[in-house]
Amino acid sequence: MSKITLEEQIKCVIREIGIRKREYPYLVETNILRSKEAEYQIKVMEGVLDTLKQLEWHIGYNYQQELWEKENEERLQKVIKEINETNND
Repeated sequence: MSKITLEEQIKCVIREIGIRKREYPYLVETNILRSKEAEYQIKVMEGVLDTLKQLEWHIGYNYQQELWEKENEERLQKVIKEINETNND
């Protein structure tokens, strides 16, 4: 089985939250599920979604940071080389 991507996990959690919001009122009405438990279970999944989205943001941020550092490292090396050449003249 292939690895489940972060994007797929986020989509799945969003679907699950939608299902719970749609189905739990009926389960509460028919006394299959207590209202407080239904609210709690939805809040838990919303927390999972928040965590996954934060992880997604950090991964994107870290990738951008790596690109920026690489780009600026090359520029910095060029400036250092120019300074050294100027000092050697």
